[in-house]
Amino acid sequence: MTAARLSDGQQAYLFLVRLAWDLRELGLGSLLDLSVRTEPAVVIHQASTRLKITVIQRQNVWFFTWGHGRNQSTWVGAENVASHIARWATR
Repeated sequence: MTAARLSDGQQAYLFLVRLAWDLRELGLGSLLDLSVRTEPAVVIHQASTRLKITVIQRQNVWFFTWGHGRNQSTWVGAENVASHIARWATR
């Protein structure tokens, strides 16, 4: 028996769910946004800010991305990726 290959959308969903869980373990709540009108995302609401994290694929490598700056993305497999994103969310 062979395992079914996940679609890109399914893979992105799994990355986002894992991120949301890891953020929760760090004490930071988030929402998984699966709206049909936008890309799936993890949304972190803080007192006066909102950080929306999406997943993109560049040359077969997956990244979490937020905002538009050069430093506002990180490889999904990076060590402590949730901690890195949490620091951005709580600035």
